[in-house]
Amino acid sequence: MSLSRTGFSTRLRLSWLLVVLVLASMSSAEEGSTGTVFRAELETLNGTFTDLRAGFVPIDRGGATILLRSPRHRITVHGHRLTLSEVPDSPPGTYDVWLTVDLDGDGELEAIVQQTGTELKDRVVAPRQTVRMSSRLRLTSVDGGFSIEVVKPYLHTLDFRIESRLAAQIVSSCSGLSLFVGGLDCEALEDALGVARVPMPEAGQRFWLPAERLTEADRELLRSWAAVPAALPTAAEPQ
Repeated sequence: MSLSRTGFSTRLRLSWLLVVLVLASMSSAEEGSTGTVFRAELETLNGTFTDLRAGFVPIDRGGATILLRSPRHRITVHGHRLTLSEVPDSPPGTYDVWLTVDLDGDGELEAIVQQTGTELKDRVVAPRQTVRMSSRLRLTSVDGGFSIEVVKPYLHTLDFRIESRLAAQIVSSCSGLSLFVGGLDCEALEDALGVARVPMPEAGQRFWLPAERLTEADRELLRSWAAVPAALPTAAEPQ
């Protein structure tokens, strides 16, 4: 599949990287016990992406709430393995999806301790690691492209390890924070700051993939897999 890396990377949300990979994956198939199973790896989506518009789940641990954001960062996808399985007795275009991604990255991390308003900034590194995602999706062919609906998320967050000095900074000032936040558990807070959680799409969320971003071959392939909405009845012509 051919996608514009510039336009794609600036718009791609990490939380729906799964959806994009699903659309691009229809390359090989075998019959499974519960339906046709597809496995693929798409080289086009292996590479480096910058400043993905991904939010983080707030850290609520040890008596404190910490808000995280990363305004500038780089994520490199070294490889991925994708499996799709048709869901029996479900509407056409419905698949269970399992995705494994090998990635690493770095960037800037900002943390705000909500109870005190304390703001901290530092460089952050996501060491090379394997992350896993799974969901049930429905693919529909519509005018101008394809609609992807999340039917049932099997995981609600994408969790990956991060390393920065923010955890050490917050823990080193833990005794001072305890004056404002009673019962603060510094050890639990330090452990929590080692994992970043990105919320995954919830059931009912829909995503749009314009056909113009796809090659003709990819469009035909996706149409062969996607459900086609029933035609709407037309009004009777006046006599």
